[in-house]
Amino acid sequence: MIAADLVHAERRAFEVGESVELMKDLGIEPIMAEAVIRRLKKSAALGTREELGGVPPKSLPEVYEIWRTKGHC
Repeated sequence: MIAADLVHAERRAFEVGESVELMKDLGIEPIMAEAVIRRLKKSAALGTREELGGVPPKSLPEVYEIWRTKGHC
C-alpha cells in the first residue's frame, strides 16, 4: 500500500475527500479521514506518479530512497 501511494495518492485523497463529505452530512467528525487527506496530498505533491510512469516501486527500500531524495522523511 505504501509503495502504491507514490502513484495513487492524488486519487486516493480525492476518494477520501468524498468520504469526509459523507461523514459530515451524517454528523460524524472526520478527524482521521482529514488527517489521511493531508498525508495523501503530501505524498501526491512529491510528483512521483509521473516520475515512476505510474508503476509503484517493488520494495520498501525503493520507497524509502525516494522519500529520502525528495525530503519526505
